[in-house]
Amino acid sequence: MTTEYIAQMAPMLVMAGLVVAWLAQLTSATRGWGFLPDVATGLIGSVAGGLLAWAVMSPGAGMLRMFAIGVGGAVVVVVAQRGLWRLAPIRS
Repeated sequence: MTTEYIAQMAPMLVMAGLVVAWLAQLTSATRGWGFLPDVATGLIGSVAGGLLAWAVMSPGAGMLRMFAIGVGGAVVVVVAQRGLWRLAPIRS
């Protein structure tokens, strides 16, 4: 991994994680752990998806493709978190 590639693609992964976390918070405002845990979950999923895609694909993926990969990874992790931890506190 070159430093230039990381500098170009890391912001795409971070933005993808933040967008998914924000959308997850909007769509399920009555359940979940809150905004900050959603952000952490989205960022973890986005970065993990980006690293997995970089390991499988050639590192020549463009910024739009990396954003889409980050969104996919973040969505998978957020949905898994919501499905696995159904005992999340409900805010009143």
